[in-house]
Amino acid sequence: MKSVCIAIIPVRGGSKGIPRKNARLLNGKPLLSYAIQAAVSSGCFDDVIVTTDDEELEYLATKYGATVIRRPAELAGDEVGLDEVVIHAVDFLEAGRRSRIDYVATIQATSALISPVTIKNAVRMCMHKRLDTVVSVVEDTHLGWKVDERGVLVPDYEERVNRQFLPLHYRETGGIVVCPRRQLRTGSRFGALVGAVQQDKTESVDIDDRFDWWLAEKQMQRKSIVFRVEGNAEIGLGHVYRCMTLTDRMIDHDITFVIRRTSRIGINLLKSKFHKVVSFTAPKEEIKAIASCAPDIVINDILDTKVSYIKALKTLGCKVVNFEDQGAGRTQADVVINAMYKTVDAGPNELNGPEYACLRDEFYSTKAVRIREDVKNVLILFGGVDPSRLTEKTVKWMDRVNFDGQITVITGPGYRHASELGRLCAMRKHVRIIRDTKIISKYMSIADLAVTSAGRTVFELAYLGVPMIVMGQNKRELTHVVSSESKGIVNLGLGKTVKFARFRDEFESLLGSPDRRRAMHKVLRAYKFENGIRNVWNAILRA
Repeated sequence: MKSVCIAIIPVRGGSKGIPRKNARLLNGKPLLSYAIQAAVSSGCFDDVIVTTDDEELEYLATKYGATVIRRPAELAGDEVGLDEVVIHAVDFLEAGRRSRIDYVATIQATSALISPVTIKNAVRMCMHKRLDTVVSVVEDTHLGWKVDERGVLVPDYEERVNRQFLPLHYRETGGIVVCPRRQLRTGSRFGALVGAVQQDKTESVDIDDRFDWWLAEKQMQRKSIVFRVEGNAEIGLGHVYRCMTLTDRMIDHDITFVIRRTSRIGINLLKSKFHKVVSFTAPKEEIKAIASCAPDIVINDILDTKVSYIKALKTLGCKVVNFEDQGAGRTQADVVINAMYKTVDAGPNELNGPEYACLRDEFYSTKAVRIREDVKNVLILFGGVDPSRLTEKTVKWMDRVNFDGQITVITGPGYRHASELGRLCAMRKHVRIIRDTKIISKYMSIADLAVTSAGRTVFELAYLGVPMIVMGQNKRELTHVVSSESKGIVNLGLGKTVKFARFRDEFESLLGSPDRRRAMHKVLRAYKFENGIRNVWNAILRA
């Protein structure tokens, strides 16, 4: 015979911490409604009962699908325990319906984030393991203190060790308590054989005061955001770095990176920073991989998209935001953000300009450079992978120009010619190589002049006011708005076609003209990059 299981949700009209909290709107719905809907969605119960002393709460409970028992006044005071309230409700139901009840789950309305899965697991555990009681808990292992009989604070641990070496400790969340009917007949929901269903920290919030309310609402507003990105030896790691920079400023949401397995260096970089990564192999697996994250927003940092791809994303019910997209798919995206390139036929959904540049946090605490009379430090950096090998080309050229100061060469984790570059620089007295630095601003901030490609590094150098010579890795880079139009930058064009004589003339001209470098510095510092990340996130969340 099937066991009969009911859920009881006790709610009172009075509340000292937050007045009328059970009826108040939490993220647009009454607090009471969340527990009711979770209980119904779990599919565990023959009935979901709200026991209350309040007319408004009775109306709301009925509206959201619960059966209501009006609680007598003597069971509505602050001093009344939940055991008495639950036993009253069960006795009332059995007397009125003349039917048996086998299991009773008490669910707190203040546990608004409790999931149907947790409820189902608790009920099943109580039934299948024949336990007296099952409670919801959260892992809470910390060094603790207690007050002894003298009123003195003493350690509640035997040995002071790191948290991971302490014995496990669980805190009861109050979200759900399940017990068989026989246990209630003892006068308590808690028996000798107790099992626990563990919740994660976010689900375990129990709304007792205004801070708890804020936490719960924050969690409910949390979105699932997928960054669809690539990072490999052909296209570099700029896209990955930008997306990671954005996530550093957005901890309110659940972030996942979706990337091809062939983007090995991109995957390694993301995992080294402890980001959540979902990878795929075949093109037909791409949408499936994104769908597995149940996204609210998909952010594509993969350059040119197709219409069919964007439409497939839209079938997932998510918003779509694209970076630097010049493909046909951009017309179907909700927002296209382009800090770097000019889009001639930009649509109403496109946001363009360097005010959407995303600088890493390290730059906002780094002071702008000071322009000195003499150039003493030259910085050479051509991105994380430098597919056109412009680093080696520039290092060789430096032997033939009139400069005897310090040369700093920076390469990234995807640079594939480290051995050749090492041998090349070893023969030169004033050249040092910095591989895969975690603080690139450290080297930019002491540079008098930089030689670089026309990617996102231009924004970083510009923010610090470093005069620069730019050589593009590809034709797309040549359309970078700041590097192609700013008078603060000497743009030599496509790097692989630049001749030494042109480089030498511009380089030595800058060496001999501090006034020209000061003018370049002033132009670069006029760009307003400070609000770039905020502008981007505002655009994403408005999509």
